[in-house]
Amino acid sequence: MQESLPTLHIHLLGGFQLISGETPVGGIDVPRLQSLFAYLLLHHGVPQSRSHLAYMFWPDTTDGQALTNLRNIVHKLRLALPNVECYLQVERQVLFWKEASSDSPWMLDVLDFDKAITEASQTNNESVELRALTRAVKLYR
Repeated sequence: MQESLPTLHIHLLGGFQLISGETPVGGIDVPRLQSLFAYLLLHHGVPQSRSHLAYMFWPDTTDGQALTNLRNIVHKLRLALPNVECYLQVERQVLFWKEASSDSPWMLDVLDFDKAITEASQTNNESVELRALTRAVKLYR
């Protein structure tokens, strides 16, 4: 029987932080690595062309050097993140962060914040609105 993965909690609001279950994840302290990680997360489920990512993150280098830089940074992410293959799909031409599922459980504070704001704006119940806005403020802090 396969043991289930702990949920990966990803915090982008108020400072970059990763927690796998109860354990903080280190090694993702390079700003460009954090930026790539955040970009893939915010576009989860959507394949991102390697050449587009390389150009976007290294616009002032040659195409070949930008792709090499991307390969290096993806390698660092693979080394730092436990069970990365459950979350990140790496293919020859594209990369993408997988949708959250029981096989790849993850939570992103930005998505939770957006959900709370949407919930608050779509209700006519003041107590539901207050709870949702309180949750959004906690996430923001």
